[in-house]
Amino acid sequence: MIPSVPIDDAMVLQRGPGTLGAPLGEKLLMLSVEQGSYFELSPVTRRIWELLETPRTLADLIECLTGEYDVDPETCRAEVRSVIEHLVGENLVGVA
Repeated sequence: MIPSVPIDDAMVLQRGPGTLGAPLGEKLLMLSVEQGSYFELSPVTRRIWELLETPRTLADLIECLTGEYDVDPETCRAEVRSVIEHLVGENLVGVA
C-alpha cells in the first residue's frame, strides 16, 4: 500500500493501470495485475469504479452519486473521499 494522498473536490481522478474486473453479483471482483492482489468492491464502490471509466473530479462523483442514492452531499463527500483515498493507497485509482 502506498501512502494516501489527501483528496480535494477539484482533483481529477482516474482508474489506475493494470486492473481487471469481473462482476460478482452486485459486487465487483478486481485483480491488480501489478500487485497480484484481488479486491472485492461493494456495490457503491463498484459504482464509483464504473463512474471512473472516464476521469472525473471528486465533486463530479459526489454529484452523480447524490443523484443516484438517497444521501446528503456532505455524507456522500466524506464517504466517497474515504473510499477514494483507500483506492489511491492501493494504487487502483490515481490523480490525473
